[in-house]
Amino acid sequence: MKPGAQAPLMEMLKARRDSSVSLAPIPPSSAAPAPAPPPPPEPVVTPSGQTTEVEAENLLPAPPPPPAPISETQIQRGDPFRGRRVGEILIKMGKLTQQQVDHAADRARLSGERLGRYMLREGLLLPAELTRALALQSGLPMTDLSDAELPAEVRMIFPFALMQRHEFVPFDQSKKILCVATANPLSAEVVEELERIAQRHVEVFLAQEDLVLLALDKLRPVDKRTERRHVRYRAEFPVRYQFCNRLGRVVEETLHEGVTSDISEGGFMVEGPRPDLGQPEDLRRRGLCVNLTIVVVPHEIKVLCSLRFVKVHEDSKPGEYPWTFGLQVLEITESDKRKLKEACIQAGMRKPGESGGAHLKPFA
Repeated sequence: MKPGAQAPLMEMLKARRDSSVSLAPIPPSSAAPAPAPPPPPEPVVTPSGQTTEVEAENLLPAPPPPPAPISETQIQRGDPFRGRRVGEILIKMGKLTQQQVDHAADRARLSGERLGRYMLREGLLLPAELTRALALQSGLPMTDLSDAELPAEVRMIFPFALMQRHEFVPFDQSKKILCVATANPLSAEVVEELERIAQRHVEVFLAQEDLVLLALDKLRPVDKRTERRHVRYRAEFPVRYQFCNRLGRVVEETLHEGVTSDISEGGFMVEGPRPDLGQPEDLRRRGLCVNLTIVVVPHEIKVLCSLRFVKVHEDSKPGEYPWTFGLQVLEITESDKRKLKEACIQAGMRKPGESGGAHLKPFA
């Protein structure tokens, strides 16, 4: 279901609610005609030759007993996916083997990533396949954000920091219902918090993780007065980088080497070679990001960055890099964030005109 089809969406949500509650009495004005009473039992001739309705009633088959209420255990047994681990569901879906799931779980645990994110980044799954598995696990409906144009009135309902922390975006609303899309089911506590802020019922939909993150990137506030809230330092640190999608899945085999021209806690300017992915407008049109590794002796800082701009130096001389990339930090671990802050402090302590060569580390 695509955002924007509000009437069908709200009808579907109403039907879901009505199916989970008992029906209220129907007013007489709209009530359907009552069914005709059953005909009286046919007379039956007894062995004595007399006809009695009582004996006829006794000869009729007894009505079936009312069905017993369905227990929670029976509900769980009736749904082979609900509540199971996502790895088990992917195996039942035929997308992965047990060996692949076990290996991915071990690697994700070592890298500190969620299992689903690791499998997407490694190309083991398509985003739509993971979304389907999570929908089977949670019972939540799915929505498609591929062509989403988020209404302006829903963008300002929640603080961006809250949306970024829980990775969700609001995409549709009515007077009583607000619809949000997320890559992973939200906890009951989070939904309660959203309902308190929105002052209405919140319906949660699942969407592809890459599309949720791209939608969040579009909602990222950019205030020209505070855009450069991080001090930038001129510093040259060697870097390695590859172009990737929003989930960090690389889209090229080449590992480029370059150097920073300035750094901050929020982004970088990197000089490097021209990639084999087209012109700058091609990179922006494809919504590509950059997997960046900054070498700051004795550390390596890994950052996932968005591509803010590309500058081509037509008159670059031999030995100079022809392209300059403006990068903004999207994802970085707390450990690497501390290392990056230390690198900025080191750069800020340099004397004017001092070379950054002491911080450079040649690549092997």
